[in-house]
Formats: sequence, structure tokens, C-alpha cells
Amino acid sequence: MSARTSGTEPGRAAGGPAGDHGGTRSGTRGGWRSIVSLPWLALMLLMIACVWGNSLVPGSESGGMSMQVVTGVQDVLRAIGLPSDWVTQFVVRKTAHFTEYLVLALVTMQALRPHRAGGDAAASGSRRTQVMLAIMTAVVLVGVPSIDEGIIQRFLTVGRSSQLRDVLIDCSGAATGVLLTLLVSHLRRRRARAGDARG
Repeated sequence: MSARTSGTEPGRAAGGPAGDHGGTRSGTRGGWRSIVSLPWLALMLLMIACVWGNSLVPGSESGGMSMQVVTGVQDVLRAIGLPSDWVTQFVVRKTAHFTEYLVLALVTMQALRPHRAGGDAAASGSRRTQVMLAIMTAVVLVGVPSIDEGIIQRFLTVGRSSQLRDVLIDCSGAATGVLLTLLVSHLRRRRARAGDARG
């Protein structure tokens, strides 16, 4: 009996670490899948399609839509007794660009969740997962406006052009969305820690 037991134990001892190591590798490979939100990822892709779709609208038609917005906003401001001359087509168009990339960043952060990957080692798999998700987020938020301004509007759309200023405005909107997400995430974690300390 003792010989049978001693024969069994080395097998377990030899197999135990290997099994744990294999589980760790499996967890690392599947870590990002447990973090990425597929519904938010679908919404992110839809948002990218909308951004690029808007950029494919010819310049004359896009300018007409912008002027309708300018007129509407000016009318509202005049109706409530506020100055309206500052609302120009330039302000409306650049604000729209800033806003759409801010929204894209908010959606992308919810889809890829790089800010959550480092919070739980069991969920994230490893530090590598967090870095990978952060890189993917950066690629989306820098690549989308670069393609938008550098290719779509410059070469594929009639009557539209792009400038470095436009790329900077787009990236500023994206950066604002990232910072807002990180701020909210930090405040939530701080509140959770305070609740645990009181409990």
C-alpha cells in the first residue's frame, strides 16, 4: 500500500505544477476575452462606420447641413436673449468633429476596457493583456481619425479637404473621452474602497 501511494504522489507532484502552468497560460490567452464587451465592440464598429460615412458626404452637401445647424442654434440663442454671432459654420463643424470622437473614445473604452484589465489578475490574465488592450485602444483612437482625414476626406470625397488641425481636434476629442472614462473609473474604485473600509 505504501509503495502504491508513493508511486502515485510523484505523479501528482510532477503533474500539479504543469497543470497549473497550463491553466495560467490558458487564462492569459483567454484573459482579453473575459474583459472585452462584445455589445460595446459592435457599437464601436457602428460608430466608426458612422464617422467615416459622414466624411464621405460631399463638401457642398455637408456645408448645407452645417448651415442648417448654424441657423437653428442662432435662432434658439436669439430667442432666449443670448448673443449668437459667435455661432459660425467653422465652430459647428469643429465642435461636431470633437464631439463624435469624444463619443467614439467613450464607446471604445467600454468595448476594450483597458482600464479594467489591471484591476483583477484573475480576470485580466496578465499584465500583457492590459498592455495589449491599451495598444488596441490607441490604435483605434489614432487610426480612425488618421484614415478619416488623411485618406477619406483627402482622396475619396469631393469638395472636402483635411488639415493637421482637423486631426488634432479629432484626437483631442478622443483624448477627452479617455480621460473622462479613467476619471469615472477612478472615482468608482475610490468609492468602493471607502465602502469596504467602512464595512
